Amino acid sequence: MKVFLATQQGQGQRPNDFCHAWERELVRFGMDCDWEAVDGLCGCRRSMVGFRSSKSTTTFKVVEVDMSLDDFLECYRTSLKVDGYGFISEDNMTKYGVELTQLAATFPVNVVLERREQIQVRNIRKGGMNDANKSGCQGSIGSAI
Repeated sequence: MKVFLATQQGQGQRPNDFCHAWERELVRFGMDCDWEAVDGLCGCRRSMVGFRSSKSTTTFKVVEVDMSLDDFLECYRTSLKVDGYGFISEDNMTKYGVELTQLAATFPVNVVLERREQIQVRNIRKGGMNDANKSGCQGSIGSAI
C-alpha cells in the first residue's frame, strides 16, 4: 500500500521549510490552528506529523510499503492516542486513517510532496539546499514505522 513518509528531499526550497520528523517515518495530518496562515510562524498548516516522533515536516514522499491496512490503522490510532487525541472515536480514527491511505494512493511512488492549501507535488530544483545542516530531518529510524 502507498503511504506518506517524512523526507528531507526538497528541504530548503522554501525559506520556512523544516523537518523535525524522522527520515522515512510515517506521517499524518496534525491539528491546525484556526487562525494560522499557510506560511505562518506555527507551521501547522503546511506540515505533516510523524507517527512516532510526533514532530513535523514540510516535505514528505509517497512510498509503497509491505504493510496491511489493519497494521497501518493500528499504527495510526496509536499515534493519535499517544499525541493526546484519544477523545476521537475509534470509528473516526479509522475513517481518517483510511482517507489518508486513499490520498496517498492518488500520487505516484517516490514523488516528494508538500502541504499548502492542499497536498501537492514539491517541484525540486537542482542545486536546492538539501543538506541536513540547513533543514534536514533530525534522526532516522531506518524503517517505514
